[in-house]
Amino acid sequence: MAKGKYTELVKRAEDGTITSAELDMVAKELQDVSDVRDIPMLLIVLGAAHEKGMPYLAIVESFLDNSDDLIANTALEVLARYWHLAANYRDLILKLMMGIPSDEHRARKVQAIGVTGMYLHSHTDPEVLRALLTLFEMPETDALTRWFAYEELVKAMHGDWIKLLHTSVREPDKTKLMNPSIIERAKKRLAKEEAKQKS
Repeated sequence: MAKGKYTELVKRAEDGTITSAELDMVAKELQDVSDVRDIPMLLIVLGAAHEKGMPYLAIVESFLDNSDDLIANTALEVLARYWHLAANYRDLILKLMMGIPSDEHRARKVQAIGVTGMYLHSHTDPEVLRALLTLFEMPETDALTRWFAYEELVKAMHGDWIKLLHTSVREPDKTKLMNPSIIERAKKRLAKEEAKQKS
């Protein structure tokens, strides 16, 4: 498959005009890919197809533990963001959030953090919420990771994260954009969810 077709395939996957035959071709290429650099875009084609792409879930899952961070992260992005299946992979997400030895550059950690906000926006999961708050508050958390955690807390707490995204582009000091009320609300939510879990 020519590389120039990927962008067009993604567009047609998004608007629903991609054919089953084309998705079959993408899936087959993923199983016998000639250039590993093509894998992320091929995965995104399946992801962008939403329900049409989900019959190939097992193929996407097979890339979750790929040694290439970009490939593994794209697989998680497809499953959690495109297909809204983060609940099915929450144990993996938690594991990656807390850090794994092979993740030297924290790429897997950052990606895992990045799928928690929308997951918590629509799901009750005190363990994931606690992990997100812990990462935000840990003294040893670097500034960039803390910012990523804050962004996801805003999403989880139904905050205006689109406005935050636009504002953050113009503000180099991200701490100025961190609203303490978001953290307090998240902590109150966590307390309620944990109390309910124990009852």
